[in-house]
Amino acid sequence: MCSTKRYNFRKGIFGGEGHYWPEEGQGNEYGSTECIRRVKKTELISDTFNYEPIWPRRELRETLRLEELEGGKTKITSTSYYNTIEDLERMLQSGMEAGAIETFDRLDELLAKMHKRRR
Repeated sequence: MCSTKRYNFRKGIFGGEGHYWPEEGQGNEYGSTECIRRVKKTELISDTFNYEPIWPRRELRETLRLEELEGGKTKITSTSYYNTIEDLERMLQSGMEAGAIETFDRLDELLAKMHKRRR
């Protein structure tokens, strides 16, 4: 499990840029940069992302779409756009897929806790 050791978010949400350094438990830190490009309330978040150990100063584009479902549930569709197939392969080899799954699992837990508090 990784935890974010430092996070620096500047300029607010639109056009804001975040730098964070997750630590993976063995003392290794990996810097990342994220820039929010577009937010459409309750529907869409679009950003650029750079995972520095794989490609310093190269970005990928990400889109997170939210779709309201019956029963108070929300479907999240996350799409990443890579510059080359090699960039995609490097990302998959880095273990980022497991990190993304862990992140969404933690989000599920947080939202469940928030839902219980609202009752």
